[in-house]
Amino acid sequence: MSARKASKKKIQSRSGVEEPNYRKCAKSGCPAERPECFADGVESCCGNGYTSRWYHVSDGEHFCNECFDHYYRSHKDGFQAYEQWKKDWNSNSQHEGNLKMFMAERILPYWVKCCDCGKWRQYPLTEGDLSTDIVESWTCRSYRKLKKKSEDDKVENNLCNGDEDERVQHCHSGYWYEGLGYTPLLKFSPTASLVASYFLDGVGLSPTDNNWEDTNVKEKLEQAEVRPFFHPDSDDGIAFCFRPDVMEEEELKQFPEFGRIQNRFLALRNLILTLWSLNYKQILTLDQCVNHLILRGLARISIIPQLERVLRYLTVKGYINYGILQSTPYISFPISNACTSSHVIVIGAGASGLGTAKQLHNFGMKVTVLEARDRIGGRVCDETIEKVTVGKGAQIMNGCMNNPMAVIVKQCGLTMKCIGDKCDLLEEDGKVIDMETDERGDFHFNALLDAVADWRKQSDTDCSLGDKLLEIHKMFLDQTATDFAEPSERLLNFHLGNLEYACATTLEHVSALSWDQNESFPQFQGNHTVLTHGYATILQRLAEGLDIHLGAEVTSIDYSTKTISVSTRDGRMFIGDKVVVTVPLSLLKSEIISFTPPLPTKKTDAIKRLGAGLIEKVILSFPECFWGKCSAKTGTFGHIPNSKDTRGFCGIFYDLSPKNTSDKQKKTSHVLMTVLAGNAAIEAQKMEDKEIVDRCLKLLKSMFPNETVPDPLKSIVTRWGKEPFSKMAYSYVAKDGNGEDYVTLSEDVEKKVYFAGEATNRQFPQTVTGAYLSGVREACKIHTDLEEETQS
Repeated sequence: MSARKASKKKIQSRSGVEEPNYRKCAKSGCPAERPECFADGVESCCGNGYTSRWYHVSDGEHFCNECFDHYYRSHKDGFQAYEQWKKDWNSNSQHEGNLKMFMAERILPYWVKCCDCGKWRQYPLTEGDLSTDIVESWTCRSYRKLKKKSEDDKVENNLCNGDEDERVQHCHSGYWYEGLGYTPLLKFSPTASLVASYFLDGVGLSPTDNNWEDTNVKEKLEQAEVRPFFHPDSDDGIAFCFRPDVMEEEELKQFPEFGRIQNRFLALRNLILTLWSLNYKQILTLDQCVNHLILRGLARISIIPQLERVLRYLTVKGYINYGILQSTPYISFPISNACTSSHVIVIGAGASGLGTAKQLHNFGMKVTVLEARDRIGGRVCDETIEKVTVGKGAQIMNGCMNNPMAVIVKQCGLTMKCIGDKCDLLEEDGKVIDMETDERGDFHFNALLDAVADWRKQSDTDCSLGDKLLEIHKMFLDQTATDFAEPSERLLNFHLGNLEYACATTLEHVSALSWDQNESFPQFQGNHTVLTHGYATILQRLAEGLDIHLGAEVTSIDYSTKTISVSTRDGRMFIGDKVVVTVPLSLLKSEIISFTPPLPTKKTDAIKRLGAGLIEKVILSFPECFWGKCSAKTGTFGHIPNSKDTRGFCGIFYDLSPKNTSDKQKKTSHVLMTVLAGNAAIEAQKMEDKEIVDRCLKLLKSMFPNETVPDPLKSIVTRWGKEPFSKMAYSYVAKDGNGEDYVTLSEDVEKKVYFAGEATNRQFPQTVTGAYLSGVREACKIHTDLEEETQS
């Protein structure tokens, strides 16, 4: 584009010849020898000629004093536009608007990149605002189409041959951003409606050019059960919710240059998280982010390298671009290739091992997974019974909101069945507990837990949770003289049995001080669901493309030299740069893997203190659904035990039967799953399958006396306590232990040996999600450590 002709003030030189007079930009460090006004607001605009004062917007972008007067002086034609903008700005901004910000927000030209030649061009001021659609399709030929017919003869036949503006190369320099005279703010961002509770300029968005009342984005994310940003008016600690107005501690460490003006970083981070949340079924690339990076001026070009850094950081951390996604010849993960020569060995092909391996594989590293079993999945093991997928291990997801595993379920195109919060509770004689009694029992149980929470605020001496609850319960009865009848006692035992199910052990083994330590961290909220296709299907998808060796039981790890040697029972040896141990806590306790040199005492002490819990499952299929009325609303019903001795045996039943696809179609599969917890799980280790099934069937017949309870068509009894490569279900905080033991177990050893698994995740222990996230965490640590080693 040719420069606009401007009048120039002439002065007399010593030789008597008139020479043009130009004024440099007065801002210190600005390289502009002969600035050109971008505003062109009035006929008297100096263009690239003389003005009494230049107003510096950036190195390469200025407006003249004549254009300043045009908008700033109340008697000038442009004043009304400036005043209206200022009114709109101040009503939605935490900082008062000024003329320089107005010029940057409304007058400064956009820059757009040609999709053919890749050169940056100035977008014509006459064409209004830039949009994502224009950015995605703009070429130099687009400029030709915008020219008036009378100017066609002035346009080159191939505009792509034209030189790129020299200011573009200058704004790529690292110090260009320091010369900015304003804070660039994003326009028309999809993030705006999600952060409407905040001042938009505080989160890096323009207060005047964003639609924060648009509900389309918010509705899409609500349907997807994703909430990327914290809402001060409604949220109560949802996991994976970011404060859109504040950088997190790790972000400040990684991006210290943004510490003083955080909204520059926040705008980019929030945009990336929004775009990922809107479409987590494909890799989010830099180009996609740039298409939504709408702001005026050369800052749009200069900010792209920063956008790329933030995108790479969020990818490595596992906040975006995780799950079953795979790169293609056309789309790849936005990760540097500095670590592609490294070899990482992952021990265990459960959720944590596959999570680690998948991330590292996507980062471009060589990964070898060693699994002792003849299958992948670890403590996830699904089976089909009467065409229904049943999880012998995990099958329930507690809280889908922001849950990465829920995202992966949707990436796989699978479905989940919601579980209601309340369920019918049945006595062993078939009587259904009335709502008033149920609510009274629930209140008393929660009051006991609240009393434990109050007690531990004043105590440093641990005891078992079971003893403390019994003590408080007796104290309540003594002080209130309450007649706690047998039905109420049985109902309390139901709740205590359910708590033993949650802890995977008897309450006598659980720490009263730290049993629920993870509740001090944000947790996943939303629907609790049953995965109708099981977790194993998801893990199979995660395993695609990975180098997995089945039947490779690891017996020793030698990390005494620079490279690490991993030996298996059948005599094979694998050599790597890093190793990730994801075996269950019970196997670390039994020391079936030897470490050379031995693990630090701090870690082995944590291994000893943490508890390895156990539950078992009983799964029964029937020719008819005799329990239908009890599970119709919530998909579950509970069994109230007759005494403390029987609590934990089939305390809750889950209806795994598939939903009817139509009113005319009848269910042909009727499946119940129940749990053995606490002492019942321990006793089950000594019982035969038939004995357990018969006892369960006898219980169901007593609970449904008015129904004909047939013999099961098929039954499954799990044996996790005897499974040689598990020997447990999930971890718990044992008496005299605490949440720090999870942290200690997660720490690497000499940046060579890393640990993952649900027992290494303090925030989300005991869950498949927690196991998967621990693998993502270790992948991030390994990538970071390898980059630092490469740079050093």
